[in-house]
Amino acid sequence: MTVTRRDAIAASTATLLAGVGARAFAQVAPFETVRLITGFPPGGTSDTICRRVASKLAPGYGKSVVVENRAGAGGQIAIQGMKQLPPDGTTILQTPMSMLGIYPHIYKKLQ
Repeated sequence: MTVTRRDAIAASTATLLAGVGARAFAQVAPFETVRLITGFPPGGTSDTICRRVASKLAPGYGKSVVVENRAGAGGQIAIQGMKQLPPDGTTILQTPMSMLGIYPHIYKKLQ
């Protein structure tokens, strides 16, 4: 019997995920209300994605998941609002990577 590199990687990945997954699920407690924030207006692609994610999160992560649209300033209003909230796990920000990776390089002042 020969073991290929693909089989070895698959086995090690499965072992790693099994060990990490058990600890991650042990800490999850359902929250009363979870907020999912997006920096774009309702009806767009980002809003549609947030609503689909909210429907999947509601059964296990929180009793209810609310999508908040904080449109304006190219998504910066949503990010600034998120930074002011406590890091308690009840608020999730959905934003493109460009806002977090590119904006610091093209704007001189970011709050």
